Amino acid sequence: SEYTVEVSNDGIGWTEITAPGNKHAWDLTSGEGAKRVHLRVTDAAGLVSTTATDSIIVDLTDPNMTLESNGGDEWTSSRDVTLSMSYEEAVGVAGMRVSNEAIGGDEPWENPVETMSWALPEGDGLVTIYYQVMDNAGRTSEVHSTSIGLDTVAPTGSIIMGGGDTLTTERMVTLALTYEDATSGVSQVRFMDEAVGGDEPWDNPVETKEWDLGETGGVMTVYFQVMDVAGHVSEVYSDTIVLDTDKPTGTIDIEGDYDIVSEPNIMLLLTYSDETSAVVGIRVTNEAVGGDEPWDNPLETMAWELTAGDGEKTVYYQVLDEAGHVSPVYTLALTLDSSNPYVDNSDPEDGAIDEKVNVNVVVRFSEAMNQTVTSDATSMWYVNTDGNTVTIAIDISWSPDSKTMTIEPRSNLTHLTEYTWKITTAATDTAGNELFPEVQYTFTTEKGDDGGNGGNGDGDDDDGAMSLLIWLVVAIVAILAIVVGTVFFMAKTPGPGLEDDEDDL
Repeated sequence: SEYTVEVSNDGIGWTEITAPGNKHAWDLTSGEGAKRVHLRVTDAAGLVSTTATDSIIVDLTDPNMTLESNGGDEWTSSRDVTLSMSYEEAVGVAGMRVSNEAIGGDEPWENPVETMSWALPEGDGLVTIYYQVMDNAGRTSEVHSTSIGLDTVAPTGSIIMGGGDTLTTERMVTLALTYEDATSGVSQVRFMDEAVGGDEPWDNPVETKEWDLGETGGVMTVYFQVMDVAGHVSEVYSDTIVLDTDKPTGTIDIEGDYDIVSEPNIMLLLTYSDETSAVVGIRVTNEAVGGDEPWDNPLETMAWELTAGDGEKTVYYQVLDEAGHVSPVYTLALTLDSSNPYVDNSDPEDGAIDEKVNVNVVVRFSEAMNQTVTSDATSMWYVNTDGNTVTIAIDISWSPDSKTMTIEPRSNLTHLTEYTWKITTAATDTAGNELFPEVQYTFTTEKGDDGGNGGNGDGDDDDGAMSLLIWLVVAIVAILAIVVGTVFFMAKTPGPGLEDDEDDL
């Protein structure tokens, strides 16, 4: 041969190629990685060429690729996700391919990227993404896959306070909660006593929770919301309960606002109220309320019978609200007086004589009287010489205890005249019982200084007026007689010096 060809893997140890040609099989050093092959030629004269080299990378391992969707989230609420890729390959990545269906081998290769947007197929549930990578050596990885859940439906839930009661007397109530998500499952829940605004903290899901309604009574609302694993938030659920911590109130009275009644059967006037819940019951008794008396439906008026027998009576009244609160016991104090009043005595007495013409009649009753009604039932009169009844104008006054009445004629009475005063059964006591029996008494005035019946009398007294007229006529006649007599006497009596004149004649 005219020349010798030698090949070396390290440029030190050389191996002669016995049959040099354009191609020759050569064993590289073991292992993967970059390899360099050295070649030199020696001619017949023993001259050695410069060493030629070439490099190659030995890749005996398939490439690898990992893929995450949305940073490794297990669930997403949107079909649009972000894929993140990382590669493990010594000789470099030449291409990659991703599919929502199993890769069969003829899918196109794309340039490798670290992130890419990806659209998941329609339909909630677990979605599988398939991917494969090819290195620069042409080696391809196995077809790998990753999964992510697609959940586009919000979760649901419910809240019930206090076992479904509409009201409670306790600040602490139990919340009964339900929550459900058909796809990704429930992740967290949150509660608020004000409308959920969006920044309230989330808690782990629980089926029951103790909740403090606070110190303020009234209508209380608790709000509840659910979030699923995919991040969907439910609508805001709520339940309402009335917190009633106050007792109801009421009043009891009778028609006419009397303290004394004449009959045991009375009509009660009742009021009841509750600031928070409704009033559901009342009870009325003639004895002190002990706690086990039955409740009646609320009424504004109630016919009631007092215990038998006159005397002091007490009616007891109590109110019940919807929450079970019981009011204080209210009482109504009354006096039952069913007996008729009567005139105990009078001054002057019946049939009295020689009474002053300015006399006042004092009437004493057995009990306190209704002043207005009794005054209206009282009258005084006399019968004149013509047989006519003449009414006397009177004023009436009362003692503070309403048991003594004074009848005062508005002008002096006539002398030596019989007067009658009367109180009919229209008069009543303060309980409304009629006077019994009716009273009609008489008295006679004293005679005048001249022995007659002169006097001022009443403005309607005809005899008194006549007497006054007679006295006036007599007085005028007497005065005229005196005047006439005086004039006549003066006419008969000579004036001074008259006798001397006659003597001179």
